[in-house]
Order: sequence, then C-alpha cells, then structure tokens
Amino acid sequence: MFQGFIGWHALIILGVLVLFAAVAVGVLLLIRCAAKSGNSAALERAGSPPGAGERLDRLERLRSEARITDAEYAAKRAEILRGL
Repeated sequence: MFQGFIGWHALIILGVLVLFAAVAVGVLLLIRCAAKSGNSAALERAGSPPGAGERLDRLERLRSEARITDAEYAAKRAEILRGL
C-alpha cells in the first residue's frame, strides 16, 4: 500500500497540513479582531443617549407629522418631563 512512499512525500503532506493550520488560525484571528472592532465601533456610534430637549423635539415632530396621536404625545411628554 505504501510502496514508493518516501520522506519527500511525508514532508509535502506535513507542509500542506501546516499550511491549512496556518490559514485556519489566520481566519480565526481575523474574525476575532473584526468582532472586537465591531463592538467598539457600535459603542462609538451609539454615543450618549439623547437629552430631554432632543426627545421633546422628536416627539413634537412626530405629532406634527400625525404619526402619533395627541394622547400619545401628552403621555410621552409627561414621561420625559418626569425624568428631568
């Protein structure tokens, strides 16, 4: 079965296996780095939460566009003002 199988064949097979292992490690490191940078980028994009003034402006805009009712506007406005 292994007639003619010499040392060079073993070295070539070993080299191919080492190459596959190196590629696998490289891919795992890239994934790990991407995950870390993705999390920090998401945190940077999130920034600080909007202040009460911004929230009230957005609420007023939603009401003026008729996307919320007057009752919803009043309830949410009261909630924002209670948080001050």
